[in-house]
Amino acid sequence: MFLRFIFTIIFLFLIFSCSSDTGKEISNLKNSNLANPETLYIQGMGKFDNAKYAEAGIIFKNIQKIYPLSNEAIQSQIMMGFIDYLLLDYDSAI
Repeated sequence: MFLRFIFTIIFLFLIFSCSSDTGKEISNLKNSNLANPETLYIQGMGKFDNAKYAEAGIIFKNIQKIYPLSNEAIQSQIMMGFIDYLLLDYDSAI
């Protein structure tokens, strides 16, 4: 009886410790003030125009994660390739 209780506690601990937070991260991004892909893309282009390529790349990746079927996701892929080209990372740019 005592062993069953111990195994149950260990099993529950393992179940709860294996949960991931990726769903929370995406839902937090969707619930932010920049909820639509158009405003995210405009923000990313603003960072790109100010030569903040790393920050623009992060925004473009987030657009692709959250809105993979939008027109902005396709434009984001193109911009990420262009950023890689500007940073002389030709393999990733291809």
